[in-house]
Amino acid sequence: MLKFWKIIKISVLGVYILGVFLSNLFAPTTVNVTIGDFADEVGGVGSGGGFIPDKQFALLIGIDKYREIGSMDNATRDVRALREILIEKYSFKSTNIIELYNEEATHFQIESVLRALTAKLAQDKGLFIYFSGHGYIDDVLGISYWLPSDVGVDITRKNRKHLDDSELIKKSGFKIGQEIIRGVMRKSRTAHIFIVIDAMFNSEDVYKHKGSVSFLPLENKKSRQLLTAGRKGANSGSFVTVFRDFLKENKKKYLVASEIISKVRRNLTEKYKQKPIGGHFKVIENEGGEFVFYLDDIPVREMKSAFRTLRGDLESSEMSSEQKLKECQNFVDKYENIAQSGTVRGMITSVYGYMISIMKKEKKGDAH
Repeated sequence: MLKFWKIIKISVLGVYILGVFLSNLFAPTTVNVTIGDFADEVGGVGSGGGFIPDKQFALLIGIDKYREIGSMDNATRDVRALREILIEKYSFKSTNIIELYNEEATHFQIESVLRALTAKLAQDKGLFIYFSGHGYIDDVLGISYWLPSDVGVDITRKNRKHLDDSELIKKSGFKIGQEIIRGVMRKSRTAHIFIVIDAMFNSEDVYKHKGSVSFLPLENKKSRQLLTAGRKGANSGSFVTVFRDFLKENKKKYLVASEIISKVRRNLTEKYKQKPIGGHFKVIENEGGEFVFYLDDIPVREMKSAFRTLRGDLESSEMSSEQKLKECQNFVDKYENIAQSGTVRGMITSVYGYMISIMKKEKKGDAH
């Protein structure tokens, strides 16, 4: 079986020939980003393909250090703390998380990863994207942007000297605009996408939220959801604190994005007088479903660890058949009551299989 992750190979066709040249010229530091072998996987229930907890993927971007404009504080620290919550409390695997920090988070690298995820993620998977860094709103054109770490590097140093940060950002082509976000929302086959932006970023492309919603049957419908700090309060620390704390303190097994958006918006508005923007993204691919954060089941995690230990013990020649049967029975007695998922039931069935095999061997031994 192929390894779950492959090195992304950046296309050199068409306009990307120029992109490769510029990337090498202006941003020599690159990062090897890997994406799993899931390009051809299709499955699940309904048009959204259903949603399986261990098929959640995340792209986390945190930028403190900018090459040509003012730096920030704590963006990378905040994103890394969020990563730990996703892994420790929810069902995100560390191998399913792509991280880009500071010099890694160039315009070319961010756009390349977004393109690869959009092209390769199958329809039975979900994608969570979190961006923390500088944002920019062009009020004339009504377009918002994420600012990568190399924004402004494409402007010649001679012209750069006479520009302040705002003018440099405006002239730079190294920005991640709303059209790219919309492209991800529209072109990805994946069932669920939830993008959270801790940056100055405006969007009129979301439906107003009506509050919390139930989990079922919305996991079977495609969802495209967005939450952004808006114009006021971005990068103040309050947005990420409220968002992260809500995930950290949650005790619900199924936490839907709509509830997060509703609670975070209300909390920030009431406590900090901020106006975050959030809701379902206005694209035809959005069927009104829900991105779901699945609370990791600690007993199941413990059970998997215990199963691995038991399997090792059963393969040991030092244990008698009687001891092995006793260990199997102890495992079944302890964990059989949580056998709700297919994985758990499979482990219980395997242990029963071990017990039958041991008893058959004993019987053959007695016969001889």
